[in-house]
Amino acid sequence: MLHPTSRPTLSEWDSVWADFDARRPVVAPVAPVPAGSPRPARPRRLLLQSLAGVLAICIAAPVATALSLAGAVQRLDATAQVDWPTLRNGMRQVLVSDAERHGPMPPFIHAMAATMAERMASPQGLAAVLHDRTGHTQGARLTPRHIVPVGLDHWRVTLASREVGMRDASLTLVLTSELRWSLVGMEMQPR
Repeated sequence: MLHPTSRPTLSEWDSVWADFDARRPVVAPVAPVPAGSPRPARPRRLLLQSLAGVLAICIAAPVATALSLAGAVQRLDATAQVDWPTLRNGMRQVLVSDAERHGPMPPFIHAMAATMAERMASPQGLAAVLHDRTGHTQGARLTPRHIVPVGLDHWRVTLASREVGMRDASLTLVLTSELRWSLVGMEMQPR
């Protein structure tokens, strides 16, 4: 036994360590992995799970944005999720190209297309177009029908109404520099 005021001898230290070793549980040593054996699958599995998670987020983000946007459009509160100038310009181009399919158009048709695009690319106009395309009413739920990546930062999400069969609206979303999805286009083809 060690005395608190005296300096321990070597034999006393041996007895202290022997007592310590006797109280400590015995742990089996871990065998080293032989050099020729394959590496554990854990890093690969972790990498695959990470990639699957990123892929799920990449697919879920535009769909969630489209559904959120549809609800915001119904409430006339979609200003933060819409790139209004890009949407307005796209709608104007679609209206002009549809009119020009029937032959050359006078200049007032182009002005009328710009006025229509201006009205359609507003919260009220967008709500009316979405209602016309899907046939859903205020508070009705839209569900994703098709999800198509157009590019790395462009996705087309087609939403359909549960109430009215075979009517849908295709929204084109783009990933902005602030890493959020914004509406830049909407299908306007006649049925």
